[in-house]
Amino acid sequence: MNRNNILGLIGGVSWAATMEYYKRLNTMFNVEIVIYSFNFDDILKYQKINDIKAESGMLINAAKNLERSGADVILICSNTTNKTAKIVEKEIGIPIIDIIEVTCSKINNMDLSRVGLLATTYTINNKLYEKCLSGIDVILPNFEQQEQVHNIIYDELCNNIILIESKMKYMSIIVDLCYRGAEAIILGCTELPLLITKDDIKDRIDVPVIDTIQTHIDALGDRYEAK
Repeated sequence: MNRNNILGLIGGVSWAATMEYYKRLNTMFNVEIVIYSFNFDDILKYQKINDIKAESGMLINAAKNLERSGADVILICSNTTNKTAKIVEKEIGIPIIDIIEVTCSKINNMDLSRVGLLATTYTINNKLYEKCLSGIDVILPNFEQQEQVHNIIYDELCNNIILIESKMKYMSIIVDLCYRGAEAIILGCTELPLLITKDDIKDRIDVPVIDTIQTHIDALGDRYEAK
C-alpha cells in the first residue's frame, strides 16, 4: 500500500462542509490534502438554473488543478455538486469517489425498503438518490418542509450558522418522514451533519442515520494510514 498518496478535495460548496471534511480527515488519517475551494456564489448561480454543463466546466478545471498538484484521488465535498462527478472524471486521469454512489451502495446493503431524504431542492429535483438506489422508495419532505430544509442549508448552514430552532424544525421533519414509513434517514447534504447528529435522532426515534460526509470518508478505505 502506498502511504504517500495525496487526497484532493473540491470544496467551498460550502466552505463550512469543507471545513468538516478537513477536520474529520485529519482526525482519522495521517494524510496530505490539497484543497481547491470555490467561491460558492460562482457555483450557486449555475445550480439555480440547473446549468450542469457550466457547473461541470468549473469542476473540471478544479479537478485538473488538483491532479497537477499531485492528488491521486478526489472527493467533491457536496451532494448537490456531485452530480457533475462522472462528467468530470472523464476529463482527468485520477478517480473521483462519488458520494452518491458510495452512500447508495451502503443503503442498498442495509435491507431497507424505504428511506427518508433530507437534501437541497437541487439534489431532490435532479433525483440523485432515486437514480442510484435499487428498489428502495425515497420518502421526501412535503413542499413546505422542503422549503425549510433548503433555506436552512443555504441561509444558515452554508455560513456555519448553527441554530437550535433550526435543529428542532429538522427533527420534526425527520419524525414525520419516519411516521410516513422511512426506515432510515439520509443526511443527503454535507452541511446537515453540522446541525444534526445520529444521537439527536436516536433521542427521538430509533432509526439508522446515514451521515454522507462520514460515508464518503469511509469509502477511502485503507488508502491512508490511520491515526
